[in-house]
Amino acid sequence: MTVVVTGGTGFTGTYLLRSMLSRDVGDVVVLSRDEPGKAHGRLLSALDALGTPPAVLDAARRRVTTAQADIGRPGLDLPQDRFRALADSMTELWHCAADTTLHADPVRLRRANLDGTRNVLALAEAAAPGTRVRHLSTAFVAGRRREGLIREDDLDGSAGFENAYEQSKYHAEAAVRDWSCRTGRPVLVLRPSLMIPDGPVPAGAPSHQLASLVSLLVRMRAVHRRPGAAPMTVRLPGRPDARLNMVQVGHAADLMLDASARTAARPAERTVTTLHVVHPQDTSAEHLWRLAAEHVPEFRFTLGPPPADPNFFERFAAKYLQPFLPFAWHRRSYDRSRLLSLLPGGHEPGPPNLDFLFDEFPPARIERQPVATAERPSSR
Repeated sequence: MTVVVTGGTGFTGTYLLRSMLSRDVGDVVVLSRDEPGKAHGRLLSALDALGTPPAVLDAARRRVTTAQADIGRPGLDLPQDRFRALADSMTELWHCAADTTLHADPVRLRRANLDGTRNVLALAEAAAPGTRVRHLSTAFVAGRRREGLIREDDLDGSAGFENAYEQSKYHAEAAVRDWSCRTGRPVLVLRPSLMIPDGPVPAGAPSHQLASLVSLLVRMRAVHRRPGAAPMTVRLPGRPDARLNMVQVGHAADLMLDASARTAARPAERTVTTLHVVHPQDTSAEHLWRLAAEHVPEFRFTLGPPPADPNFFERFAAKYLQPFLPFAWHRRSYDRSRLLSLLPGGHEPGPPNLDFLFDEFPPARIERQPVATAERPSSR
């Protein structure tokens, strides 16, 4: 058995590979734009940084190979004979690679997330008919549907999207459905919510999306020039009762592999099976911002209507926190009925622990930087 993985050196891919290697999955080929030696070394370093058990690290050395490929190019930019050999050897494909930058250039996102998916599906189509295909989508293909229950089969872009990333992933999932319908080949589509680390992220391990939020808050703190003053109120646009679903990445990786194995063991009931890999409990937006304020004590964050007279830091937040602010209006929930029918018990995680997120930037390491004018935030 040979499993081909795209995105295996990224945040989610690293955890998925760690879980994969702790099971009897056979050989693994990781596709990466880096040269094979560099990609393999980076992967081993990341696994080691995460505290991976020695037996699993040994399995990574023995069973994982890397191949230089570019999913954004037709044929994955592989020589034709190499493409053919990869397709012939493959028994399972996990497409995890994606550009997850929320507000990247739409052309760049389309190339990575939509064109990349189509090019990876061409590899799957060249493989034997029984090859299992697993596509890592996101629960955020629901876009700007801010209320109500999102069902596992829902894929409706009529409400629009909060950002270009969501739109590109929506179109990628639509392309997967079209491909499955055209070829008759079954696909398992996995939709995790916002994946967060299981604990503090050690040096050498891949970063996560919330790390950029932390960096922006630290940047706000760096331009604050009132040491010892009372906390400044920053009124953020959003609902005080907003909530966001976040799931621990290690738990999500195990869940996806368990669901994949159960799906493979059952007769295919449909060409596309979609599962929401989400936490059973949402996290309130107020809790997230209250936690942020505990670690950035110069500010007190509140949620409500957009302020008519924004102060300097509210204008700063509107500009630099824009990728995250729309989610402070969300109150939707995600259906998990099909996931629970596959995995009926023993798969519920504990509550998400967010306390460590801001510990990556302890106060002693934050330097206050003077700014030239109160109207210009630091450009760092």
